[in-house]
Amino acid sequence: MQPVRDPVPRARDAASWLGGILLLGTLGGGVVAAATLLWEYIDLRQVVPELTSAPASAPLPVMAPAPEAAGGAFDVLLFRSPRSAAYFPDSTHHPGVLEGWRALLEDAGGRVREIRDASELRSAGPGQLLVLPETPCLTGDERDAVLSHLDAGGSVVADWALGARDGACEWRGWQ
Repeated sequence: MQPVRDPVPRARDAASWLGGILLLGTLGGGVVAAATLLWEYIDLRQVVPELTSAPASAPLPVMAPAPEAAGGAFDVLLFRSPRSAAYFPDSTHHPGVLEGWRALLEDAGGRVREIRDASELRSAGPGQLLVLPETPCLTGDERDAVLSHLDAGGSVVADWALGARDGACEWRGWQ
């Protein structure tokens, strides 16, 4: 008589089960860690060159005050961040974005003045529009100045990942 064999091999003791669970957990943790590192350090434009040939997106329109209420013009402070400009691999990208915003704001009736540091950000009055185009890197002082401007009733227009990185352009984390 033939012995009855189970078609699925079964582990006979707890050590086998725990070893298998530990192995699967280690592999899963490695996959998550690798995905996190790739997300942080890989530029998709280098991996997929077709993305770099896509047309640049136009800046979002700015909601300016009604001309009759503001006398036809409004004050704008355009933030030119040297840290954020250095973050982009293409040295012409950030200046091009700033010029696009400048043209859009001037066409809407804005009196545009460029600012470059935290002290100039702090000098923004509540009646001035603060525009921070593609500014992922903000020092703690710059970030505090933007928040103070908002607390004082000022307006901010920002696109992309505003302040997601610190003054050294290192990832701030998920806070």
